[in-house]
Amino acid sequence: MGDGNALGIFAKAFLVKPPKILGIQLRPFSAYHALVLQMLESPFLAGERPVTIEDLLTGILVCSEGYKANLRAYLRFQNSRLSKTIWALRLLFRNTDQARLDFAEYVRTYLAAPSYWMKDDQRMSKVPYPFRISVSILENIGSMRPEDVWDMGLTLAACYKACIDETHGADLADKEIAEMEQKLGLQLDRIEASMNKIAPEETADNTEERG
Repeated sequence: MGDGNALGIFAKAFLVKPPKILGIQLRPFSAYHALVLQMLESPFLAGERPVTIEDLLTGILVCSEGYKANLRAYLRFQNSRLSKTIWALRLLFRNTDQARLDFAEYVRTYLAAPSYWMKDDQRMSKVPYPFRISVSILENIGSMRPEDVWDMGLTLAACYKACIDETHGADLADKEIAEMEQKLGLQLDRIEASMNKIAPEETADNTEERG
């Protein structure tokens, strides 16, 4: 999660652009997206099981829309046979293995954030980090609307929170591992592992189709 070059992370927060995967343009990976994928136990965040095609589609559909969409695309896919048929046809000639790697890299990119230590309290928070970041911004930047914060790229949101925390006594650090770095750094390791975890039965099916 953390990056020793804090200036680089702050610049990256404004320069990074979300990719298009399987023909779908993604939005900046936000606290809202992170919270939904955590709720759905996505292996792109947890990394505790192989990534399936459905995991990939879920991630793409969730991250293609913002906070106000209320998971419209994802719920349409889950509840509509026609939508699933259309997606099945769309995937026939697509490289889904590469798409999984691309989506994992997309998540990884937006999990980057500055490293810093809080001076007083080093306890690990039990609040999910998307909520912690979003609430901190809303409390301290009065002009921000909830939907603006929840749709903000997660790296940019983390940079805002780092600035807020610094005004409350935190030190931006070059080498130390911050609280968020400890938590999200573990998730990055899991994403790294999940990038090489493709369900065996799907790999076999893809091989047969391409053969």
